[in-house]
Amino acid sequence: MEAEGNSSSSSSTAANKKLMNVNNEDIISGLYEPLIHHILSFMDMKEVLKTCLLSKRWTNLWRSVRTLKFHENFWTNHWNRCNLGLKKNKSTVANKKLMNMNNEDRISGLHEPLIHHILSFIDMKEVLQTSLLSKRWTNLWRSVRTLKFHEHSWTNRCNHWNGRNPKLKKNRLTKFKFFVDTVLFLRDGSDIDKFDLFFVSAEYADSRLIDRWVTYAKKRQVQVLRLGGVSILSLETLYFSSRVKTLELFGILLPSNSHRDLVLDLPIVESVIIEYCGHIRVKRLAISGPKLKYLQLENIYEGYNYNTLIKISHTGFDHSNALAIPTKTIPWRIFQL
Repeated sequence: MEAEGNSSSSSSTAANKKLMNVNNEDIISGLYEPLIHHILSFMDMKEVLKTCLLSKRWTNLWRSVRTLKFHENFWTNHWNRCNLGLKKNKSTVANKKLMNMNNEDRISGLHEPLIHHILSFIDMKEVLQTSLLSKRWTNLWRSVRTLKFHEHSWTNRCNHWNGRNPKLKKNRLTKFKFFVDTVLFLRDGSDIDKFDLFFVSAEYADSRLIDRWVTYAKKRQVQVLRLGGVSILSLETLYFSSRVKTLELFGILLPSNSHRDLVLDLPIVESVIIEYCGHIRVKRLAISGPKLKYLQLENIYEGYNYNTLIKISHTGFDHSNALAIPTKTIPWRIFQL
């Protein structure tokens, strides 16, 4: 049994390494200072002081922490009291004398929900990189509830591809699609809070793949759905009867039925943003949301989208009282409903 457990553990680690061929980077130190301060606010000042030995970036971060927590039990339940003698010479020497401690990994000791909150700010490619940090991090990515897949995380790293090299471009896009498929397949099946997909280089042939990804997110009770630069083939992809409360569409090609109509039935959606979207196929766009509170429409491609008529109904599909607007008259409109 032990050999079997070791083999499964090693295979999981090997799978993570194979999935992400990256350098072992310090992702936490690259976060913005306010976010690091937010993380440190959950810890006692004794533990906060320990972080000054992690790297040069952390040397003086503790001095500007705005939440000071001093609890006696951190001195009586753990180690002996340290010597608080300070030297005025070098800051690093002073910090080391202030805290007589081992160089421990404090971030890995945080509660899992807090680690998930930290990981929600970064792309899934970087989230996968954390699986190489230690055994604690090996499978944490499988239960992350914010899935962010941005194409530029694959095209902007290392070197930008040369537009004259279509083979290199196709290779990287293939890797991106394989990565998204693999992450969704290997997740632990937990619900998703936010699904953020930006795939500006998607081709029409990728529409069924994108529909499958969005369907997966909807089945996992996604609450925030953000799609950018994709082509949607199926009208069912834009049918929301689950827990979606926020819908954001950026630069996507909207589908339509045989009558060139697109009906967005949003029974519980509270916020909708539609920006830079191509709706040349859509003659009438009907938006119905009984719980809709915020609607933002932006159209700058009038030459392509000028024929679309938008109908907005706040109380179901009672279009007798619906607001009808020609697209060409709204280069930018925000509705507080």
